[in-house]
Amino acid sequence: MISDHQIQAVSVSVPDLHEQALKFLVGSRRADLDRLLPLKTSRERYLLADKPVRGYYMEAHKDYKNAVAHLSSLVKKSGIELKYLR
Repeated sequence: MISDHQIQAVSVSVPDLHEQALKFLVGSRRADLDRLLPLKTSRERYLLADKPVRGYYMEAHKDYKNAVAHLSSLVKKSGIELKYLR
């Protein structure tokens, strides 16, 4: 759950999780996303950036556990909460 919006990722798919989360955040927190760009997850990698393509780009080459942790960090910085439901 992001705020009161439920996301159901297919078979713990990081790309699916990120796509659904990004669509929700762009629709409800676009100004927060723009303010956070680029959002680093390490010295050389980013969770969220506006490059290499125009618009938004989310790093999805990671395991699901780290994807949920990084996504939680992003939404928290946007002023909302991510709640993992099993």
